[in-house]
Amino acid sequence: MAVRTVLQLGDPGLREVAARVADPASPEIRVLVQDLADTLAHWRASTGYGRGIAAPQIGAARRVIFLQLPGAQPWPLVNPEITWRSEETIVVCDAKQSRILVEVLPRCRNASQNLQDRAQAAP
Repeated sequence: MAVRTVLQLGDPGLREVAARVADPASPEIRVLVQDLADTLAHWRASTGYGRGIAAPQIGAARRVIFLQLPGAQPWPLVNPEITWRSEETIVVCDAKQSRILVEVLPRCRNASQNLQDRAQAAP
């Protein structure tokens, strides 16, 4: 579909609250997921890194994330919601498209989530 511009730190679009997706199978969401996939692929080809991208990073304030982990099938997440986080943390190196730098950050070791597959209708 399209390689979209990645918003950079300081852009007000990154602070917008992302809206819940009513119909994960809608044509609008299919296009958005493809744009996320194309943008991530372009980013990886240009920089050599990138495992995932969220819709707000390309200016779409929707609750959609696209993951492409090495050796794994693409994984679009619709309406993800963290329902539990472990108190135990780990330290990871994290590179972000919206901030051109690599950071060392604490993250929870384990988490549980709810999400919808693109083929599912909203509950």
